[in-house]
Amino acid sequence: MHLIRRGPHSDFGAGFERQTFLCPKCNVEIERSADKKGQPHAEPSHLMARIARNIELYNSAYRLAWKHVSEPQKREQPNIAQRLHDSIKRQLSDGATEPLFIASEALKALGESGRGTQVSSES
Repeated sequence: MHLIRRGPHSDFGAGFERQTFLCPKCNVEIERSADKKGQPHAEPSHLMARIARNIELYNSAYRLAWKHVSEPQKREQPNIAQRLHDSIKRQLSDGATEPLFIASEALKALGESGRGTQVSSES
């Protein structure tokens, strides 16, 4: 297969393109969607499944981490929820897949080591 044509993708925006490949033996053209780096674009159903999985991972990791933030720390650092959110979001963008490890890393980012933290009585 040889790439014979590239062009902007009207459905997915500026970050994506349509690529057309030609098989030199059978003269068949195949079209696909890809990002600007040439990586294939996920099918919409796969994309939705990945989004749903990331939401599930985010919620699980956030819930786990929030239980280990002490009430005094929540009062002293009113932006702590945003900091947890930012850390978890960054890890998911980097491809993290285990809620417990994501939560642990988010707590480390807050300066927590995981030892000696108080568990909130709220769930």
